[in-house]
Amino acid sequence: VKYKHWLLLSIACMAIAGFVLSLLDLGRSAAAHKTWNVLNCDVGQGDALLVRSSNQVMLIDVGPAPELVSDCLQQAGITRVDMLVISHYDSDHVAGIDGLGEVGIGLAVLPGFADDRPLAEKVESRMTDWAMSVSIGQRGMRGQLGECDWQILEPSYSASETSDSNDASLVTLVECADYQLLSLGDLGEAGQRRLLASSRAVFSGSKPLIVKVAHHGSADQSRELYEFLQPEIGIFSVGRNNFGHPTDRALRILHSTGATILRTDTDGAIAISSIGSEVSYVTGGKLSQ
Repeated sequence: VKYKHWLLLSIACMAIAGFVLSLLDLGRSAAAHKTWNVLNCDVGQGDALLVRSSNQVMLIDVGPAPELVSDCLQQAGITRVDMLVISHYDSDHVAGIDGLGEVGIGLAVLPGFADDRPLAEKVESRMTDWAMSVSIGQRGMRGQLGECDWQILEPSYSASETSDSNDASLVTLVECADYQLLSLGDLGEAGQRRLLASSRAVFSGSKPLIVKVAHHGSADQSRELYEFLQPEIGIFSVGRNNFGHPTDRALRILHSTGATILRTDTDGAIAISSIGSEVSYVTGGKLSQ
């Protein structure tokens, strides 16, 4: 009888502890979606990255499922995306496109790499219908997002120098007063070497740099690039069902630079804020999911 009593008590305590932890985690998630300059949505195995300045918003990729990116936008209170960048047409970056159906879209920047996959046609069709304007991303393209400047660093208009869709990922740099953000899509080592050769001068070195690590932390990384960049924060946008991502090699490279490593598979949504020369972060957590 005593054994059953203690067993029931233990089960009850565990249930209460789990409930309390879930409440705390939901609070963390709400906080993460409230105040941020950069918000990496938790979309599982995929990419969806938000940047905000002076109430203008950029979204880079839309993740693998409409409900995931839609939920992130709703939690963050986003009803308009002033600029949408699609890095390339892999499903974990674009299959969530219908999640933007209720969101106003200003400029849509699409990859120029010739891609005959159905998702490419679908995204292009949606943007023709939904976006105010559509452009092909190319090296040297630039503009403003609120008080920040943005530019596309790679590839060229036709991406003729690239070998495949990943290699032709649009690479986006956002520069604000207090930080820089570099989003690498699924760019592999060869493309990262091209980026380093062409774009060394654009990285200030004087501001904290946030890097959305390429290809969810695959092994196909250039150590030379990350050692040159010396990022303050490295974001791994990755799911629990993650095909072995992030790899030990990618983690070792980022660790060697001294970067703070944040991962959506263990940390949930990642919200980063900047004040002066300091960046701070809040994570949404995973216990409630």
